[in-house]
Amino acid sequence: MIQLFNTQPFIKITKKDYLLVIPLDEKIVSKFIFLKLKAWELIGDYPSLHSKAHITVNHDPNIEGYIFEKKLIYYQRKLSFVNDFKVNVSGFGFFRHNANSYTIYAKVKPDNVLKNRLHNFDRTFSKGVVKTPHITIAKTVSKPKYEKLWSYFEHFKLECSFYADKITVLETPTRKFNSLPMRQKVDIRLCLTK
Repeated sequence: MIQLFNTQPFIKITKKDYLLVIPLDEKIVSKFIFLKLKAWELIGDYPSLHSKAHITVNHDPNIEGYIFEKKLIYYQRKLSFVNDFKVNVSGFGFFRHNANSYTIYAKVKPDNVLKNRLHNFDRTFSKGVVKTPHITIAKTVSKPKYEKLWSYFEHFKLECSFYADKITVLETPTRKFNSLPMRQKVDIRLCLTK
């Protein structure tokens, strides 16, 4: 069979990427807007400048929507038995991705309650649970930009806390084919204790 043109762009995309996050309360989000704008003042535009501050729990990429819907029912049932919890944020850290790519983030203090919740999430989601919970400030910046930012954030004092009472599910058509922003699909409420 002779193919005159590439049909790939015309195939309906049914797969999606899903991100499960702990949303921050609005007072904390405003602190992170300030920090991201400070980073922008220091290095100019960068990839994660406009993303809303959150803590990623799990990433489920490139999955059929109907399969995720089944998973979502399971997630909602399991997470309804997980208690809400306090999240403490203190100081900054960084990830080195390779010789010229870094991410600067606010550190989430891993107390026993948080470790227990992450263990619950790990059992519920079975794969893809983030091992180092954090709140991204500047993602995948070059080494010169990282050095400029780190000289500021390394000495900046940050202490804040909030109660996590839900997991927010974000979705987008699979990023394999596009770069659309993620949009909120649903909130999964945790069991309230306070």
